[in-house]
Amino acid sequence: MNDGQQRPPKRQIEIQREELATHTAQFLAKGGRIVELPLFVGQPSLVTPPMKTNLRSGVRSAGQKREDISRQVESLRRAGMTAGQIACQLGIDRRVAVRLIKARVNA
Repeated sequence: MNDGQQRPPKRQIEIQREELATHTAQFLAKGGRIVELPLFVGQPSLVTPPMKTNLRSGVRSAGQKREDISRQVESLRRAGMTAGQIACQLGIDRRVAVRLIKARVNA
């Protein structure tokens, strides 16, 4: 979709719905999940899939998984996300996200 083009509002909404439906189907096909986020609006929200490392179906060691998640937490923290947002993004408990953030800061 070109950002420079102006479309009538109704057509724009239709296009966005189609794009969302396509994105949702791809997201679910990759093993993603739709969760209810604790937002003030109270509507179900689509969470983008975790980084590609979490979408692999291969078996990996627990240590490697922890390291992958730790790297993802660090990357998302640098992007300005809060611990709660990171937890929702990665599908982990907020307290785990806080602990990983503190561990990266102290390392």
